[in-house]
Amino acid sequence: MSILNASILFSRANNVRAQLDYISGHDKISGEDLLIFNNLIRVLDKIYMSENTRAHRTDLQNFILFNGDAIYHKYMELTRVSLLGDSNDSESYTIK
Repeated sequence: MSILNASILFSRANNVRAQLDYISGHDKISGEDLLIFNNLIRVLDKIYMSENTRAHRTDLQNFILFNGDAIYHKYMELTRVSLLGDSNDSESYTIK
């Protein structure tokens, strides 16, 4: 893996971690989802903080590959909930 590819991988891992932090801290997340996403945070931290070896970079890449879409979809779902808020609220946003 080239330095550029490793840099992109770690940048993507930082983005996924930021999305997981947002999900974990959101007040509208269910208890079951909270357990799942907190577990994903622990797994990502364990992989991300391990030595920078080829095997660990592959583990990080696989984690993002297998979980990135689900994390992104939950992140967007909770972002929409925050933006739309209460539908009776006159200051809420709508996404078209």
